[in-house]
Amino acid sequence: MNNSTSTSILLSTKDSNHSRPFVIKDDVFTYEKQSLFLGLLNRRYIRTFHGIIHGLGSMVALVLGNYVFLERVLIGNNVDSSTDSYSFSRTASTIYHLCNFTASVITALFFWNKVQAWQLSTTTLEEKGLTPKIVQQFNQGRGVVCMILFSLFPLVLQYSPRSFLEDRTFSTIVALLLISGSFLVYNLIKGYGKILFVVYGFTPMALGISILIYCVGQQGGTIASLNETYPLVLNRIEKEASFVISCVQMGFMLYYMYSRNLVTQITVQKICKFYHVTMVIIYLFRVERDLWLYFTTTTTTYTTASTDCDLGSIPALLLVQPVILTIAILAIPVRLIGKKLIIIIKKSERTRTIGDCHKRLGSKRRRSIILVK
Repeated sequence: MNNSTSTSILLSTKDSNHSRPFVIKDDVFTYEKQSLFLGLLNRRYIRTFHGIIHGLGSMVALVLGNYVFLERVLIGNNVDSSTDSYSFSRTASTIYHLCNFTASVITALFFWNKVQAWQLSTTTLEEKGLTPKIVQQFNQGRGVVCMILFSLFPLVLQYSPRSFLEDRTFSTIVALLLISGSFLVYNLIKGYGKILFVVYGFTPMALGISILIYCVGQQGGTIASLNETYPLVLNRIEKEASFVISCVQMGFMLYYMYSRNLVTQITVQKICKFYHVTMVIIYLFRVERDLWLYFTTTTTTYTTASTDCDLGSIPALLLVQPVILTIAILAIPVRLIGKKLIIIIKKSERTRTIGDCHKRLGSKRRRSIILVK
């Protein structure tokens, strides 16, 4: 299989000057002299292998990510690393994070410049004020860097030795990775829409700052002690990670299928509209419920089979994003009610003005009748 046709979900083969994607084939004759890796192995086979691993990893991450979303977000089962280590849910979560992390790293290392630079939309990029470069950077931010960040912390907790988790230097390095990665996400997606950073980069940044503050402010503070002090921090990350990763992987899978002429544009738009809207509604419901429980529950105990999210179980910075989402949700009906009130007020003012005009006309008529008499 040629490198440019490797099975990958995130790779782009669409030219912005054409209405449909097409495959750009390598010129064998001009590429032959530079095709050997370390002078031994053909680079095309390496890249094809990477493409296969990326495609399989993305597909497994999509399937298991949706399962974890149903388990953690829809049903509401919490993550408890001390008692949940050998359950199927914990195993599925670990596998999907490994696959997502591996596929994203492969894309970042070998296919960074091939990330898609096009969109399926009823309006053109020019009408939106966008360029293929802005779209590609947006997809690099949300589809590569963001995916790595959301899987980093769960994998660190799962596979790092206890001595590493209890080491302040290691904890600080992880925190700085999360913070710097979040800033990279912001830099990549800001051209498309800065507000989307709330979804794709705010939580990893808040987690990194929380770890850094805990390491600096607490005597001997580390990731291990942070996880013990805030027992639901992993649960908070797992829920949002399953939502973001599942949505992004589904979108890129459909775009990849479209680029290979396996589905039509209308089919992709219909599936994305139903799937993403459903996921958003379910996730926002869980966010609001957990936020309510956090501020109304005063106990310090929790169970893995419930949706309890009591006071003090999560670092304060990880509550900022749910609060922002809550304000945004409340702003929607307030805005609609405000528009409705403005329309009613303008209508009443118009009616009052017309009534005043009628009164003036009526009084003038009466005066003219009296003068005639």
